[in-house]
Amino acid sequence: MFWGLAFVVFGVVLLINQILGWNLPILRILFAVFIIYLGVKMLFGSFGFRPQQVKTDYQAVFSQSDFSFPSKDSTDDKKSYQTIFGESVLDLTNIDLSQGSQSIKIDNVFGKTILRLRKDTPYKVEASVVFGNIHSPDRENASLGDWTDQSDNFNKGENHLLIQADVVFGKLKIELVDVDKK
Repeated sequence: MFWGLAFVVFGVVLLINQILGWNLPILRILFAVFIIYLGVKMLFGSFGFRPQQVKTDYQAVFSQSDFSFPSKDSTDDKKSYQTIFGESVLDLTNIDLSQGSQSIKIDNVFGKTILRLRKDTPYKVEASVVFGNIHSPDRENASLGDWTDQSDNFNKGENHLLIQADVVFGKLKIELVDVDKK
């Protein structure tokens, strides 16, 4: 379809050039249109080129994932989660702070991450935001720079959850849920 349309447009432009005496750089215009066409085809995967989707217990790249802590499939307690050009839900409603404070790292680049915590979990968020959006139950920030927030029951001397986040052109949303609801 593209080539048929290109030949029709090329013919019409040649006619207009001859009849009206315009001096249009036809080949340059067609070359530019062709390059744009190739770019659009690549973006939408028409050439068999598709971005590689990565979906693990800790990463969502060009995909959607549901993360939990600790991971269902792993015995280690990996505490770094990445969402890149994707969407993820990180469920921390079952995190145990009775043995001491916990720390996790969230990296979000051109994506959306929803972080679920129990309402009674004491937490502190330390984030670096670059043209992104962080939404916590208390406030929202869409900007550039460092951002800090904490729950009402946060006490530095007691066990708590420290969330370190980097959000670049993305969104991090913190949702508080009741213990018996998820």
